[in-house]
Amino acid sequence: MMIDIVFPKDDEESFIKMAERLGLNGLCFVYDKPKDISYLKSKTKINLSTASSARMKGCPFFMKAPDDQMQIRHILEQTRPDVLYGLEFNHHRDFMHHRASGLNHVMASIAEEKGVTIGFSFAGILSAKTDNRAVCIGRMMQNIRFARKYGFKVVLASFADSPWKMRAPQEIISFFRCINMAGSEVKLGLGWAIS
Repeated sequence: MMIDIVFPKDDEESFIKMAERLGLNGLCFVYDKPKDISYLKSKTKINLSTASSARMKGCPFFMKAPDDQMQIRHILEQTRPDVLYGLEFNHHRDFMHHRASGLNHVMASIAEEKGVTIGFSFAGILSAKTDNRAVCIGRMMQNIRFARKYGFKVVLASFADSPWKMRAPQEIISFFRCINMAGSEVKLGLGWAIS
């Protein structure tokens, strides 16, 4: 079962058609402000839900990670979004002995303690420049090791801003299995739910 997370720009029906083609079970539309999608729910069998990129009562809160490491720590400790995604796509150079993956052991334990779910974006990998794609994948692998060691929740999705950046569940599974994620971890990440 895969629930994909997407960022529509008044093209929700295109996302729904693509989700039906790809065999997805659910779609979560992330908006700046919550939006009523009840008219869309009657048009499809796919489970539809919404989330917000700003904190709203009763709505999951998604936040894109900033470039600054100190801001990320502040976000984990104080802001505490339901899902923090895009950590691997910062513009910092990697260090000699580890990657600048947006997380370190302190922030990984804070994410677990505060209940922040870390999102891994497949569309981010697709959109990365060719010479930077391997670096982003390496950072993702490091964050997967942090997730395994510190036990914070992860969500695997396309995080697509266009229907053409969405991918079938089998493609997402294959990619994350190739970068050393266990099958049980992939299964938990695909069928995520905000608690």
